Amino acid sequence: MFYSASVAKTAARRLIEKYKVMCPIDLYNLASKIGAEIYETNKLPDTILGSARKSNISIWIITVNTNQILERCRFTIAHEIGHIILNHHPAKYHLLINNNQYKERQANIFATELLMPSKEFKNIYFNCHITDVLGVANYFQVSKQAASIRIEEVCGIVVVGYK
Repeated sequence: MFYSASVAKTAARRLIEKYKVMCPIDLYNLASKIGAEIYETNKLPDTILGSARKSNISIWIITVNTNQILERCRFTIAHEIGHIILNHHPAKYHLLINNNQYKERQANIFATELLMPSKEFKNIYFNCHITDVLGVANYFQVSKQAASIRIEEVCGIVVVGYK
């Protein structure tokens, strides 16, 4: 089955519009609005970033590994929200190295658009002149790596040293 990037981006944009969320996204509030609870734990190995699964009472539980840096945790939560919104069948855990599957890629695209919406990104980059990687990362509360990848995606500018 093919999971397209445009479906993921559109789903993230609709979620932003529906709940009128502003950047930086309050992921805990957004999770609550979609009927999910976030559970933080430092008891998972570093290869497991998080998961999304339904509880016995049909509440979505997003588990996030807090052994990761805060920005990585934010991306993981957004990624898991993506799995929920995109109706992906829940897996037990999503591994750090398991990013070649279509569902995982689609959830990553969703998370990127949710955390750094292209419209807001273009506004801060071109109109507010926040163009350095650290400035972008701080504005959206994402990692420098995620900010540099987004700069390349949206602006076509390759940022050296952050990938």
